[in-house]
Amino acid sequence: MTQGHLFPVGERRLSFVWPLLAAAIARVAMLPFAHIENPVLWEYGDIARHMIAGKGYSLTWVLPMFPPIVLPSAFMPPGETLLQYALLSVFGDGLLAYIAIFLVQVACGVAFVYVIGRLLRVLFGSRRLQLIAMWSVALYPSFLYATTTFGVASEILLLNSLFILLACNLHEALINGNGVTAATVLFGVCAGILSLFRSEAPLPIIAVLLLLLASRRIPIRRRVSAAIVAAAIATAIIAPWTIRNYGLFHTLIPGSTSGGFNLWKGNHTAASGSAWNSAGVQYGPPFQLWIEALGKGPTDPMFELHFSQVLATRAEDWMSTHPIEAIALAGKKAVMLWSFDWYNTLSSTLTYATLSLVTLGLAMFGLFRYRSLRQSNTFGVKVIVLLSGVYTVLAMVFFVVPRYQIFLVGIYWPFVVLGIDGVLLNVTAQRRVRTTSQESIANTPQMAESLS
Repeated sequence: MTQGHLFPVGERRLSFVWPLLAAAIARVAMLPFAHIENPVLWEYGDIARHMIAGKGYSLTWVLPMFPPIVLPSAFMPPGETLLQYALLSVFGDGLLAYIAIFLVQVACGVAFVYVIGRLLRVLFGSRRLQLIAMWSVALYPSFLYATTTFGVASEILLLNSLFILLACNLHEALINGNGVTAATVLFGVCAGILSLFRSEAPLPIIAVLLLLLASRRIPIRRRVSAAIVAAAIATAIIAPWTIRNYGLFHTLIPGSTSGGFNLWKGNHTAASGSAWNSAGVQYGPPFQLWIEALGKGPTDPMFELHFSQVLATRAEDWMSTHPIEAIALAGKKAVMLWSFDWYNTLSSTLTYATLSLVTLGLAMFGLFRYRSLRQSNTFGVKVIVLLSGVYTVLAMVFFVVPRYQIFLVGIYWPFVVLGIDGVLLNVTAQRRVRTTSQESIANTPQMAESLS
């Protein structure tokens, strides 16, 4: 079996079915925590409902001194919005649709279990690590909780792991010269779909393509042509959204208009580095910024763009006039991202904080063990390290929320698996030592005599 194959034929054993079944059961069991009768569908659901009502891709804004108003929007990328739109259209805006959305999250979670298992097999060629990866992802609390959020967490965990796996698959195909077209198309399609769900996706995509171009094991003509084709496919997938946004806002918006708001949220005088302040309250723009962004009034279809530009300018002004504070705050964000957000009421609990720190400790132990491995996919490990760095930089520039931490953990999970494997091996070795010692004592003449 070729390690780079995404769907192997010769490994249909029950040992790989059980973790998938466990993942499905565990995620369905999260239903009571999903508030399924009246779930929060976030901005995705709000936009989807406006689309169903014939108002187009638009968002409800609650502005100071004005009643709520619906305006044309590019505040959220279209992937999750279109998914919820489809399900709400088919099943109606009620319990059946909410269950369908929940089951999509469940399906993504189960698929994530399979893909992460395949990724570990490709990275390290170990069936044992593949099974550890599948079981650990199937039952890891944060990944289970992602199923209940009705956002993009489950989809992004799946897409990120699939993106890494397909990058490894493309790299191997380019080296061997076999299946290059299929590998390039699959990678490009995955990159395009990822861009539909996350506005920052072009950054990790570009980073991985540059890493691929730097691989000297591949003939330069082959790697350049593959990178161009993959980038073209991803661009074609995101093109309709980008063209629509340009026609609406008269500027290039391949992702979303939320960048300015997110930049301000993490960079102003009272910023904590989190989306929440020390009192556990989410940050919102002060009154004067709302007034400044209103421009021509609350019905201005360009309000959303003006809002983003005003907040981005204020954030940039603060960073330029407070460089030391901005650098220190960026470092604080990195610490929160890799540990836990102590301002958020959920992630600051003892249970969540302990789980996060134990997970990080296992990843560091796994990274230490990686050096001694005889077999590994070096390119795949570089992709994981690169993407972890990209997401860290993004958090340092903007701000930290628990879902960003979950995304990051999903990316570096292969190192967590190596850490778990190391702990299990150490426990097994210690048991063998104790068993051997007891047998040796029992076999001595004095001990045998005392036992008789």
